[in-house]
Formats: sequence, structure tokens, C-alpha cells
Amino acid sequence: MKTILNFSEFNEIKFGSVHNKTILILNKDTIYTYITIPSTVDFIFHSHGMEFTTADSNKSSIFNIFSNTLTSLKTKVSNLSKRKLILQGLGFKADAVTTNGVKSVSLKLGYSHPIELSLPSFVKHVKVKKDVLLFEASDNILLGNLVNRIYNFKKADSYKAKGFSYPYINKKLKIIKKK
Repeated sequence: MKTILNFSEFNEIKFGSVHNKTILILNKDTIYTYITIPSTVDFIFHSHGMEFTTADSNKSSIFNIFSNTLTSLKTKVSNLSKRKLILQGLGFKADAVTTNGVKSVSLKLGYSHPIELSLPSFVKHVKVKKDVLLFEASDNILLGNLVNRIYNFKKADSYKAKGFSYPYINKKLKIIKKK
């Protein structure tokens, strides 16, 4: 069994070692991916790429998982993570601003001042349509932290749901007492 990895499919290919395990480091469109090469897999360098083989037929399932991981990385153009925030409330507004190549988000949340938040470099796209903010980034964990930070500026209140909310969380509103 063998799999071929062409050098032209990635921007950069490196090797490393962590705890006596060989790590394959692939860079495609400024996104780094780290893959542990199983000990049952042998690799050979060629002028145009690398060839991964296995001689152990008992460990073919491990090789198939490794091979499927490599082919999925080859076919993916970009694996951007997406997160949405919904902003509800009269007078609340969000704008995506790009000045001199620096992306930022301007938020008007009912405070005495607008909140200007410059976005880190891992954020690739920001779209604001009416009351929906859509963020796309190369790192899922850092994007989640950024969206949570923005969410904490103005959490949706429990009576009228004014503020930021996640689209996938259904929050039950409290009943307003009447006189």
C-alpha cells in the first residue's frame, strides 16, 4: 500500500519530532497542519514529492486512516471556521471597517461611546448584514475566543433578548410582571 504526496500541493512541508514520534508539518494557504506519522509507515523522498508505504498488512487500517487524512488535506482549498452572532435591540448597530489593511468592528451597544475592536490577523473575513455578524477565521479555537469576547460586551438580557446571542442557543425569556 502506498500514498504519494506532491510538493506542489502545499506551500511548505517540514518534519519534526515530538516525544520520539515523527510529525509532518504541512502549510497550505498560511494554515499549518500537524500530522503524526505512524511508526508502521515508511516514507521516501523523491524529486517531486514523498511516497508513504507500509509493509505490515496487519496495520493496514492505520495506514488507511493516515492516507485518508492526507487526501482530505490535499482536496480542501481552505478550512475556514465560521461563527455567527446575532445583535438584537433598537439602536444597537455593528459595522465592519477596514482601514489601511487593518480589519476592525465598530459596535454601538447603548453605551456612551462606540466600541472599536481591531481584529487579529487570523480573522479572514467579517460580514455584517443587518443584525447578523459572521466571522471566518483559520483557527477555530481563537475564533471562538474572539466571538465570546464580543458576546460578553452585551449579553442578551433575559426579558427582551436585547444584545448579542448565538443563533444555535434557544433562550427562554422571563415573563415581565404587570401591575
